[in-house]
Amino acid sequence: MGMTKCRLRLLYFYEALILVFTSCTLGVCIGLLVGYTMFLQQALFMQLDLPFYFPTEQFLLVFGLSIICSFLATFGPMSALLKD
Repeated sequence: MGMTKCRLRLLYFYEALILVFTSCTLGVCIGLLVGYTMFLQQALFMQLDLPFYFPTEQFLLVFGLSIICSFLATFGPMSALLKD
């Protein structure tokens, strides 16, 4: 194909990384929207002033693990495909 083995691996890694980041971002946005509306509903029904909490540590953990998972998901199959 005219590409080196390293560039081909990077291409598949970048593709997996984009897919994982996009799905993580959409999942966080949808979950944040649903969670916030449920939070507002609970605060309205209970007449309590509750603080909204965003789990920053879990958010960073998910994004960090997504990089590792995208690497592992592409490295094994590409090594078998390229017969290193």
